[in-house]
Amino acid sequence: CATKRKNDVVDLIMMTTLGEHDPDQSQIVVLPCGHAFTVETLDGCLQIAEEAYTCALNGIWTGLRAPSASFNPAKACPNCRAPIYGIHRYGRVQNEAFVRQSEQKFMIRCS
Repeated sequence: CATKRKNDVVDLIMMTTLGEHDPDQSQIVVLPCGHAFTVETLDGCLQIAEEAYTCALNGIWTGLRAPSASFNPAKACPNCRAPIYGIHRYGRVQNEAFVRQSEQKFMIRCS
């Protein structure tokens, strides 16, 4: 099983596998579904910089964005589409999506 996981792609930009990845260069996040990705890959796939934080020109987060009024679906694993939960880094984005889904359900039931 460990040999199989070493061939999993963890960086969707550079197409680096887990076996080739240097943990000193970038952290790995293991999702509840068992898939693992680099922080940069997940940040890009989940659009965390665009939806939750303001960034300086050098890419460093400088503050929080106000929640958007548009509907943002819950974020999911790039491989299997399983929901992402229990990871603090993505909690703000996930919680916002949950609130929007709850509001939408409430509006449908009350109309």
